[in-house]
Amino acid sequence: MNRLSPVLIFTALALTGHLHGQEAKPARDPFLAPPEEILALIPDDTGGVAQVSLQLDWISLPHADANRLIRQELKSSQDATALRKAVDGMIAAKKATLLDINTLIVRGGQRSKLETIGEKPYPTEFDPPGIPQSFGTSTGPAFPTNPTTPNIFTFRNIGHTVEVEATVGEDRATIDLNLAPEWIEHLADIIWSPDTRECQQPVFHHCKMSGQLLARSGVWQLAGLFTPPSWPVKDTPAELMPLPDHRVMLFIRATVHGAENAAPADSSVKQCGLLAEWIELDQQILSVLLNANQPAGKADALRAALQPHLADGSAKLIETTFLQCRGGQRSKIESGREYPYPTEFDPPAIIPDTDSESPAPSSTAAIARNLRLTNATPNSFTVRNLGVTMEYECTVGESGVTIDLNIAPEFVTFTGLDSFGRGASTVLQPRFHTMKQTAQLLVRAGQTVLYGTFDPPPAPEAAPRTTARPPVKMDRRVVLFVRPVL
Repeated sequence: MNRLSPVLIFTALALTGHLHGQEAKPARDPFLAPPEEILALIPDDTGGVAQVSLQLDWISLPHADANRLIRQELKSSQDATALRKAVDGMIAAKKATLLDINTLIVRGGQRSKLETIGEKPYPTEFDPPGIPQSFGTSTGPAFPTNPTTPNIFTFRNIGHTVEVEATVGEDRATIDLNLAPEWIEHLADIIWSPDTRECQQPVFHHCKMSGQLLARSGVWQLAGLFTPPSWPVKDTPAELMPLPDHRVMLFIRATVHGAENAAPADSSVKQCGLLAEWIELDQQILSVLLNANQPAGKADALRAALQPHLADGSAKLIETTFLQCRGGQRSKIESGREYPYPTEFDPPAIIPDTDSESPAPSSTAAIARNLRLTNATPNSFTVRNLGVTMEYECTVGESGVTIDLNIAPEFVTFTGLDSFGRGASTVLQPRFHTMKQTAQLLVRAGQTVLYGTFDPPPAPEAAPRTTARPPVKMDRRVVLFVRPVL
């Protein structure tokens, strides 16, 4: 058997490596490559699945300015570019404030949720005070205390939460958003059964909406108008605080990745934005204006006639809200305080008087003299939302002009407390005033409608009422205007 010498083998291997050197270069480690080369390795193709970037801007501005700008600058429910430009001008002039920005990315057809929150614990049920099992024998306070005890707790998220689902149309420029933003703040605490065995409950303020809306890629929309928290001041209970003089606009902008220049296709699905305004004015002025501006279904002239009265103070804009709704769907917006109050009470309990400075009693009679009744103790609570709620459903006619609205606006205020029982058995219950109307109506796009007229809420009373409220002559009224925008 012939054998090749080591020299010949080495020479052959060297020649082979030289001939094929260009094809056998080792692959470059991509993690050591420059950033531009790394980006080039990432494919732009997402397999046909679109992704959407969503930005939500919360902007605070004076109530009168927010109302005016929406009426004047918002001409399309799907394009708030002119309105946003006007608001940005106010921010530059320091007449408006950008409160917060939320951003998140959503894969088409999926759901995404963003939370920036703190968790606030608070009790929901209490055990009443009871008689101690044994009495002390030393000098000093006669008996140990046995106060009201929280026995069930829950948590509330404080801060911003945004939940969204996005479906991108075939044109890659139209986005169907299922949107649910929420903003919660802890304002203060209310004390029920005010003695050393108090039951404390938190007051929260919420701004939230839920519904579906159509967005155009890269275009700002006004999603909603909210009433922000009214922070309590010293010696003023949270439930007695008036509405703040500012409102919060929520702007959204959804952008489809890789389709920045795509043009939206015409769609048979329409969207409606609804503006609602509550205005309080003298009944005589209202009567004159109603007689001069008929019918109520075409109230643009009536709303314009009210503007001078708003300017001179004889009329007052008490609330405004705005909400978008996709055709054929239902949307809801809420702004208000969550007022907690008890619904069940434990009766007063007999307990030793721990405030007594006398020595510990040694006889039954002495013990009896050192006993006292506690107040009735709340053991279960519920919550009433104070503020504005608007829920509506819209259907746009084939002409694209007539809108069928199913609408239910509601405005609830706290008016005071009623007292029931005597002595230690006294319990308090809140009074509320509600302005609410539900109806279905046909209206033209951009046309103002006088939706309803209500009695205004009475001024809230700080002291609990023990007798019936005497009849009060109402010389003022609250009118509610609604105006849809396509």
